[in-house]
Amino acid sequence: MYRINQAREMEGLTMPQRYMYQLYRSRPQLSQTPIAFQKPNDLMAEGAGLESWPINEEGGDIPRPAGLPMDRGGIQIGSGRPVSAKDAVADWAGHIGNNPNEPSFDPKLAGIYSRFSQSLSPEFLKMRYEDEKANRGEKRPFETWASSSGIPALFRGYTFNQWPDEFNNRVFSPEQKGIMDEARTHLGMR
Repeated sequence: MYRINQAREMEGLTMPQRYMYQLYRSRPQLSQTPIAFQKPNDLMAEGAGLESWPINEEGGDIPRPAGLPMDRGGIQIGSGRPVSAKDAVADWAGHIGNNPNEPSFDPKLAGIYSRFSQSLSPEFLKMRYEDEKANRGEKRPFETWASSSGIPALFRGYTFNQWPDEFNNRVFSPEQKGIMDEARTHLGMR
């Protein structure tokens, strides 16, 4: 199991960050996922509260935090916006917990996530990708965007109540909602 030095990790953190640290570490799904807290700076994406880092991803314009080992995924928590433990679990579920190479791999979650991914039509994903390119400056190739951002965002949006019901009802089929409801139950997010 990944062990951390709590006193060193919490040194220099604001009270909200200390509270978030304690909440984050209280979630069993995250017990083997390193975290790095970052004071406000311009290294995180504009307004980002957290950023996930897969195994061996060094980063491009935003470099991987020094506190996250390369041999496992990790989550960087900044102060761009308030972040809850549920937000951290959502990022873990979409980027780390479903990866069989991760120490914190969750096979049941991976099966649910795979079924959800397969339920998305290529046309729907391409439409979302074109919107991201036109309105949010997306520059990565489609496949990279879909696996790194597009599908994880769709999965988190409903599963972790990050998007309004009106949007979810318009975008997701009853079958897709059922799949994500399984993830909610499995992760204790009901």
